[in-house]
Amino acid sequence: METFLSYGVTYIVTNSTSIATLVAAIYGIFIKRSTRRLSVRAVLLCQSPQSTLTKSDINEFLCGVYREDSCDWLCTQSSVDRNYRGPAREAFHIDLEHESMLHEDSLRELPIRDICSKLVGVHTFKGRGFWIVPEQAAEDLDEVDRLFGTCLILMHLRELYKNVGDDERTPDKHISHVIQRFVDEFGMYAEYLSKENVIDTLEVIQDAELEKMVKVLTKHMKRDRIKSRR
Repeated sequence: METFLSYGVTYIVTNSTSIATLVAAIYGIFIKRSTRRLSVRAVLLCQSPQSTLTKSDINEFLCGVYREDSCDWLCTQSSVDRNYRGPAREAFHIDLEHESMLHEDSLRELPIRDICSKLVGVHTFKGRGFWIVPEQAAEDLDEVDRLFGTCLILMHLRELYKNVGDDERTPDKHISHVIQRFVDEFGMYAEYLSKENVIDTLEVIQDAELEKMVKVLTKHMKRDRIKSRR
């Protein structure tokens, strides 16, 4: 309706159907973008063979991880990756959409950090064991998906640090051990931590140990890249 009105008003003012059509098209795109809900893409890696996880299953899982808190996220799509080759038995691509916040909202980082804190770690749901990671970093990912990926991978790193026993190692050796575990389990997603926005995310999280591990991991990744070029 708004697009039709913009066409009519522009035509009356300019008496040009071409200009009116162009203005209406641009206005329609603007309206569509401004009302687009906040959404992120993730991958659910399942260790259980022959698993089937529907949108309803994912939504039930989300309600479970939020427990008493209200869950404002909905799974709008779930599809199995037939071409997946990796450490898990199966992979499911899922789209999660926030019920009220818009994609362009300046406060979008708050619900993104919140859901990442719920998705981190290994989960068990209806007898299925799985963990959740972002889509692999690629050029076509938008700013929101990069933010989501960076935040989720950072929290996976912090979770490893908290849960991996130090076995009486020195702090530096413990960090090195955690980094190696992280590279083994999440190495293909480490590229998220080399992006500029990781600095902003770390400033918000305010975790000195996590920041130290990211610096060590960055050096590790840089060293590996140099070796691969030789």
